[in-house]
Amino acid sequence: MTSWSELRSLFKGCSLLTLATAFLLVVPYTTGYIPFHYAIGEFPVSPALYLVFFSGLVSLHIFKSRPEFQWSHLFLLGLLLFRLVSALIFGVDAALDSSAYVFELGAALVFAVAICCLLGDRINIKSVILVCAFASMLVSVGLNIIEWSDPGLYSNVPGRSAGWLENANDSGIAIVLMLAILLSLRLPVPLSISLIGLSGVGVYFTLSRGGILVWILTAGGYIFNLVHANKRQFAVAIVCAIVAGAAVISAFNFQSETGGGDVEKRMQTVNGLELEGLEDADRMGLFSEALAAAISSPFTGYSSGSSELTFQPHNQLLAVWLDNGLLGLGLYVCALSALVYECVRSRKVYFLVCIPIVGFIPFSHNLLEKKEVLFCWILAAGLAQYERRNQVFAPVHILDEKDGAPKTQQWLEGAAR
Repeated sequence: MTSWSELRSLFKGCSLLTLATAFLLVVPYTTGYIPFHYAIGEFPVSPALYLVFFSGLVSLHIFKSRPEFQWSHLFLLGLLLFRLVSALIFGVDAALDSSAYVFELGAALVFAVAICCLLGDRINIKSVILVCAFASMLVSVGLNIIEWSDPGLYSNVPGRSAGWLENANDSGIAIVLMLAILLSLRLPVPLSISLIGLSGVGVYFTLSRGGILVWILTAGGYIFNLVHANKRQFAVAIVCAIVAGAAVISAFNFQSETGGGDVEKRMQTVNGLELEGLEDADRMGLFSEALAAAISSPFTGYSSGSSELTFQPHNQLLAVWLDNGLLGLGLYVCALSALVYECVRSRKVYFLVCIPIVGFIPFSHNLLEKKEVLFCWILAAGLAQYERRNQVFAPVHILDEKDGAPKTQQWLEGAAR
């Protein structure tokens, strides 16, 4: 998709019912609207009931078109099911309130299954991604901008914007993921440049060091793709815009109104680009303790929830190892490897989605429970599959041996192998 006319044509044949049900399932969770407002008594329906209802509506698409699964889907669903069963059978630390975490595991599986039911709907899948991802990013960025001038409005750390997600790191993850999957749609370049700039503002206000780093990698991946596609002038424009934005931030010294040790340190790291500020002694201590615990019980782990409720290693690979042992770790590595392979094999632009999915692994230990991760993972792999199939069955012009007249033949790639 490279022109505005193609972007408009995307919505001509789409189903409003599909868009509405997908929107109502995805956006309230990727922005944190329902959990936040239910917790303060401003949403009348429990998150569990809401999730089950709209997941059921979205799942009805399975009767319209049969989903086409990739290996990354199967590995991911298997891992989510395994983690839920582990938590139900073996439980977690009895001294901790584990019921909420078990719900998160179940909610993640239900949500993932519902999104998988959209995989067979080739007509609507891109419009669903565009509407849901754009709305999620716009809401998150807007709330972060509002909270920057009113510290602590939503965030659990005053001075760091988080929006309804309440956790600034979660907000940064959500924004970058939505940016990545939007860029993978090959939107018109001016629109993509605007999205990069808008998301950069939203991530900056979170003061999430990991979020800013992965945002840079994602934007850099898109720039590299433009250069590879001989659109160097646009790549130069993006680089200039990023440099100009960094210069404006440095010149005006956008300082949070709430100081404090951690917030002030993060501001110095972000504005001054001090690599030393990326080091976090507390997190390194947690990581070391978690690694030692994983090594002491490498095969079975400590059951799902141990990483979240006990160790908090801030590393998803280590978290899965702690929770589910080597079997769970193997499933996660296989799922990641399959996703990267499927995206790169079809069209390299889909690799942009892999950048944040892989890039946030060293910064978070609960990625597998985040709806934005599951949404982008499942649909990016689905898009890659459609792209691959289009390449395989693409019309190829060949010359007739007698008169050289062009003919079109549906050439099945690899059929002769």
